[in-house]
Amino acid sequence: MLDQIMQSTALATWTWDLRPDKLNINEHGLALLGHSPASLPTLDTTGWNALLHPTDRTLFEHAWARHLSGQRPQVECELRLQHRAGHWVTVLLLGQVVDRDADGIPLRATGVWLDVSALRQQQQAQALAELVIIHSHEAILITDPQRRIVRVNEAFCRLTGYASDEVLGQTPTILASGRHDAAFFAAMWQALQANGSWSGEIWNRRRDGSLMANWMMISTVRGSDGSVQAYVGMFHDITAHKRNEAELRRAALYDALTGVGNRVLLQDRLEQALARSERHGTFVAVAMLDLDGFKAINDTHGHATGDRLLVALAQRLRRAVREADTVVRLGGDEFVVLMVDLAQRADAVALVQRLLDAASRPIDDPVGPLQVSASIGVTYYPQAAPVDGNALLHQADEAMYTAKRAGRNRYAEWQPTAPAADPPATPTDNRAASASGGNAGANSQP
Repeated sequence: MLDQIMQSTALATWTWDLRPDKLNINEHGLALLGHSPASLPTLDTTGWNALLHPTDRTLFEHAWARHLSGQRPQVECELRLQHRAGHWVTVLLLGQVVDRDADGIPLRATGVWLDVSALRQQQQAQALAELVIIHSHEAILITDPQRRIVRVNEAFCRLTGYASDEVLGQTPTILASGRHDAAFFAAMWQALQANGSWSGEIWNRRRDGSLMANWMMISTVRGSDGSVQAYVGMFHDITAHKRNEAELRRAALYDALTGVGNRVLLQDRLEQALARSERHGTFVAVAMLDLDGFKAINDTHGHATGDRLLVALAQRLRRAVREADTVVRLGGDEFVVLMVDLAQRADAVALVQRLLDAASRPIDDPVGPLQVSASIGVTYYPQAAPVDGNALLHQADEAMYTAKRAGRNRYAEWQPTAPAADPPATPTDNRAASASGGNAGANSQP
């Protein structure tokens, strides 16, 4: 009867007749191991030990012995049994002696086993995830579907300065830097809803109020029914990287000595200025500035003094023009000032006069007052004929030399020259003469 019950139940059951040493496992138990009654009809102690994982044999023997001796009311232990395919199945084995002889010697034991492989795998995965969270160098925060923080790790606390109990129950806005607008976060949540994840750079604020740049990845965790169970955010500090990027970008665009722009920045700003002029119908002025008397100071007091003068003068030039204008050092004592968004050409004249004044005022220096002046050449955009940025720089350079020839400490505007009329042809010379280039009217500093 017992054997019939064992075979008919939906549980994995076993019966062990101890005196003949015969272990019977029902079809459900055999199927759990990939077997059938034909492939594994009966077992004895040796066959049972062959099914057991080698490291679990001692565990079973001790549990079995304690029960048979009466120390435990039943045998209960977790074991790994080998599947016919070769992998291991984790089962919880439960059973007890159900029949003894007149002397109390066990004759038969019976019981069940439960497949707990999936449960153990889940527990192992959870334990592994817990270890990852604890030991990860990435800051991790987990929120519930309402975006309330339910878990942070130690790396989060180190990076943000917050203790875990200070943020639990809060929302991630506790880290808000104020540097991102509503559209930024709307796009983030749209990506999370559409793709289940978002990654990118974000500025956050530490507990002490300092800002940090982070690379952040956020994932949506969904249940089997598709509902949101949690949001997991992982991030690390990239502030130093951003600072290095900014320094490299500055080194590429700005003069190392004076801090004003260099040729690369000038080219970029000039292209933008000409395009904006075309769109809005405004004027652009390009002023080429060369210092008068700088070589004498360099020769007399040395290059260190000359460098200090250049630094001080570059800052003066920067203050003399508007925020939208660009001051560039081409090299040596030569500068370019790009003046943009002018309603008319005449608007540049006052700015150029301020540049002349800034250059000519004495500069206090440890070696004593230093004084130079400037010769400035100015040209404008747009012009009657098409012209690009390089042509404008060439025109301004021509006008600057005109200002130098006219006596220095003044500016000159580049003027286009009309082609000269052809001379009358003669029997001895019938070549056509032409003039090219430009002339400039020189203006001294008032």
